[in-house]
Order: sequence, then C-alpha cells, then structure tokens
Amino acid sequence: MTISNLNVSFNGTAITGATASFGNNRIFGNTAAGTAPTVGAASTDHGQQ
Repeated sequence: MTISNLNVSFNGTAITGATASFGNNRIFGNTAAGTAPTVGAASTDHGQQ
C-alpha cells in the first residue's frame, strides 16, 4: 500500500504490513505505531505529484 497526506490516529495499531509513504502523513494517538512505512526515492517532495 502507498499512503500520502493522511492521518492515522486513534487505532489499536496504526499500520500493519508493508507500506510506502510520500513522507507527508501524520501518525499519532494510536496504541501501537506498528510497522514504519518506507519513504520513496529521495527528492524534495519524496516523489509526490
């Protein structure tokens, strides 16, 4: 799954499984953070279009 510009909050576990991120997400208020997303290729906007 690829995630971009979203809030992941107030869950038991924020993220489970493989995810890629554009680096502009907010993850807060969860019981457990879960699996950290990997960030896409290096660029000033992390590849977001």
